[in-house]
Amino acid sequence: MWERLILILRRRGWLLLLLVCATTLGEQFLTTKIEVELSSMDGASGWIWVDGIFSMLIGFLQPSLLLLICLACLRSKSEQSLESDFFKSFSALLKETIRAAGISLWWGFLLIIPGLIRFLQFSFVPFVVFLDPAYQRGEKDALKESTRLVNKRFFVVLCILITFTVVVPLALSSLDEWSLLLRHPFSGVLLCGLDVVLSVLSVLLLLRQWEKTHGTDFQLAGH
Repeated sequence: MWERLILILRRRGWLLLLLVCATTLGEQFLTTKIEVELSSMDGASGWIWVDGIFSMLIGFLQPSLLLLICLACLRSKSEQSLESDFFKSFSALLKETIRAAGISLWWGFLLIIPGLIRFLQFSFVPFVVFLDPAYQRGEKDALKESTRLVNKRFFVVLCILITFTVVVPLALSSLDEWSLLLRHPFSGVLLCGLDVVLSVLSVLLLLRQWEKTHGTDFQLAGH
């Protein structure tokens, strides 16, 4: 796993850092605007909804882009194929991610716990889209295949997601002040770099679980 981490950081670490810095700056800017709107004596304007939508889009797209860059770095053997692999898979992943988000939200509206379970079961969707030849031939449904495989390692996947989406952010929450890029650019960039490393680690841990459940040893460039 550490060899794969080094490979990703060596090939596209600069791009991942740029992505995280840009999205973090955007989220901080929008959060500040929303807070100002909410604290205004005149009440919030209609722009608060626009800011909220953009904030949700950033939170939706950033993890998908980061994950695709990681997988492209691992699978592609040349710089040219890396870029083509990324763009070829992006539209398919975006479509499947929207499907997964829609189903998870629908279940979440009905009952919170089933919605979270569905979200968890779709954790392997990017790996199915990017690495499974049967999906690329149109022989598998990404959401059904992800659900089938996650169910085999449900509690392991749950622990990974809880660690990187709940435990680690809580542990780092004391550094929130130092993560403000406009106020503390040096420490902000360093914390964005830490975010990149942790995000890549979470991708690699999930990828390892997908490989175990899928039972196929793909010839990734990082092997």
